[in-house]
Amino acid sequence: MSLISDLTAVADDILGVRDTVGANLYPIYIVTRTWSGAEPGLGTAVDVAVLMVPTPAVQDFSHKWQDLAGGNVQQGDLLLKYISKGAYPLESTVRLASTTRSVEKFYKINAHFYSVVSVTEKYIYWNVQIRKVAHT
Repeated sequence: MSLISDLTAVADDILGVRDTVGANLYPIYIVTRTWSGAEPGLGTAVDVAVLMVPTPAVQDFSHKWQDLAGGNVQQGDLLLKYISKGAYPLESTVRLASTTRSVEKFYKINAHFYSVVSVTEKYIYWNVQIRKVAHT
């Protein structure tokens, strides 16, 4: 066995340490919003929120002016770090891809909704840059 496969076997235990010791700052949800009409904004919306476990770490770029100056990061962007590949093995899941026109997906942290800017794959986890959505 390789080091990566050894880590993969215990990755959720390692990534769940924040939850175990109560160090996660706030819960993070994946929200699936289904509209009764043919596309978002038409009809009535029903939200289903699923808690992300293990809880990813959150990095706030608000005070990192060197990151903001490059243009890829905007004021208020967050980075969800260490999203478990064991719990979320597919990039499409963490990218919040929807194949149905009447379904939107968001990350929800506190009362705010976020859409995905980019996804970076690591050996045992994902990092996802998210941006606050103006309308929800």
